[in-house]
Amino acid sequence: MRTLIILAGCLSLGCHLIGCQAPSHRPVSAAQPVEDVTSEYQAARQDAYETAKHEATLATLQMVTRELAALRQIDDVRLDVSRQMYQPTTTNEDRKTLTRLDESLLKAKRAINTSFENLANVQTIGYRRRVLVAHPQTEQLETRVDPTNGVPVRRGGSLDLMIDGPGLFQVRIADSVSATGVAYTRAGHFMVNADGDVVLGTSDGPLLLPPINVPPQTQRVVVSSDGIVSVDIRGELALMEVGQLEIAQFVNPGGLRPIGNNLFVESSSSGTPITGSPAEGMMGRILFGFLEQSNVDPIAELREIYARIAWLRTVRAALAAVSTLEQESSSRQLSLQGRP
Repeated sequence: MRTLIILAGCLSLGCHLIGCQAPSHRPVSAAQPVEDVTSEYQAARQDAYETAKHEATLATLQMVTRELAALRQIDDVRLDVSRQMYQPTTTNEDRKTLTRLDESLLKAKRAINTSFENLANVQTIGYRRRVLVAHPQTEQLETRVDPTNGVPVRRGGSLDLMIDGPGLFQVRIADSVSATGVAYTRAGHFMVNADGDVVLGTSDGPLLLPPINVPPQTQRVVVSSDGIVSVDIRGELALMEVGQLEIAQFVNPGGLRPIGNNLFVESSSSGTPITGSPAEGMMGRILFGFLEQSNVDPIAELREIYARIAWLRTVRAALAAVSTLEQESSSRQLSLQGRP
């Protein structure tokens, strides 16, 4: 019973911290749009802020890593739970409580790993923060994507694009990865490959969909806010239109399934895509010359990590207290048995 009383509070606090109840979908660090996207001053100020935030995050991340090492990791705490669970004096009711506590520790480990993954991608263009949501029936944690937009940043790419508002770019992937052969991304660092095709990331990156081909002798590419792609060809006086961007929306973008490299594919949770031109209806507009910064708020992530670390300390202290009580109880029983 002592075990049950001492650890019940730890379990209740742990459920609150690691999502035994479904967390709200409150946007974390909802990014404010740059007021004037054509202003070099605004862009320079934003770049300076992001750089400073990145440096501060790396320093704090090192401190948190040392803190986790000092705690001997969650697996060590789970080992303490296992030892207590199989003590001969532990009742069946206490074992049930310890089993639930062990499950909470596993969830805490996953939650901390998710926060570290988010922190590691603070500077990743187009990265969407991962969040853990408890399934309403099973209470099992599921990974979702925070659809909050990041802020615009300049990186100097000749074909950098950002969607200001809802929507995702579409790129071609292997049919073996997705039945539709289409992946979706907010990362807009596009370029033109040797064949003149617009691709994502590198010269051998996935092809933009619908395909857009840039003719030879092109000096520069221009993209309007509504997604019209035009080129300036050497010797021509006027820009020539070569294509129209098409972006996609989902009823539940948080349900998209990540497949790596900032790419997502549709799932039963996300629903099927709704496609259209930028700035059309509820579709976001295109910011040419900008990329979308990660929507991770490092301060919020670190705050969550520290809260879980504090809970782990509470669990370890509670387990130590239980062990001490059991030892004292055993000593008293031996002492009573030895009396005449």
